Amino acid sequence: MITNEEIAKEAGVSTATVSRVLNHLPGVAQATKEAVLAACERLGRPISREVVRRKVLVISVPSGVSFIEPLVQAATVYPMSLLFRNVYPGDLTVENIAEDITLDGPFDGAVLVDCEVEKEVMAELQKHMPVVECRNYNSFEPEASVLVDDFQLGKKLTEHLLENGKKRIAYVIFSEKMQNRPHGIERLDGFHAALMRAGCTPAAFYHLEEEDSWERMMADAGTVFDAIIFPEPFNSILPFARALQDRGFRIPEDLQIAACGDSQTMELGGITVMRQPLFAIAGGALFLLDSMMNGRLNLQESMQIRYQPELIVRDSTRKNGDDIQPAP
Repeated sequence: MITNEEIAKEAGVSTATVSRVLNHLPGVAQATKEAVLAACERLGRPISREVVRRKVLVISVPSGVSFIEPLVQAATVYPMSLLFRNVYPGDLTVENIAEDITLDGPFDGAVLVDCEVEKEVMAELQKHMPVVECRNYNSFEPEASVLVDDFQLGKKLTEHLLENGKKRIAYVIFSEKMQNRPHGIERLDGFHAALMRAGCTPAAFYHLEEEDSWERMMADAGTVFDAIIFPEPFNSILPFARALQDRGFRIPEDLQIAACGDSQTMELGGITVMRQPLFAIAGGALFLLDSMMNGRLNLQESMQIRYQPELIVRDSTRKNGDDIQPAP
């Protein structure tokens, strides 16, 4: 069989360029592409000029819906044809996975978005195809996963409030289950680390599953805390802000509000957030999957890529004279 090295020598290009042409990847000049294809023909290894799209199964729980557009955009680069399956956590069983593969397969690869899966489910998927986890926190060996740096997400948001002169910062926990997940733990650790470095302690914790948590938050505003962090883009943030304003609190002068994770609700409400780089995470996930499908990456141990979040300052933490970063 004619090797990529032989084709590269015949065409006068690198083996990396040959690989990009043969896998229909972007970033190669048309003249160079034609030279590689001509070299293939001369050597007796003709290559189809048609783009062959790999078929990829994307399994996502409802919280992963924000990744649909980034994944679709990234799939045009490699290229891939994506089949989306939106499921609830309890639906991720070996039987359901096997049924998807039987009815809609075969697939060349799979991406799990925001999914907590049992080891047996992962084994069933990996038996049929390479799998990449996108913003997941499972612990299988080996695994390929792409995440946001949640420690920095909690730390940088807290540092922003501290830089604004806020020393009494409260933290809102939505549910015990969320908080005990790795991303919840890492965000809280980042919050603690920033406070410790500044010589401060948490002003208060509020657990929204507790019956009187909302009332305690309202009662404590301005006295117990002068800033509050929501570790998720929770829909009750805006009603909370409006209720405070109805009681005469000025935001951000009297009290500042920030959240971990962006959404249209946060943008419309002018809430400062740490934005997760969804397009970078999606692109990284498909890059890993493409590398596995094309044999450039054979996992011997777990591989993890972490992207840094971005601080988006809006009205809820603005200082006088600050320039507000517009949402794209």
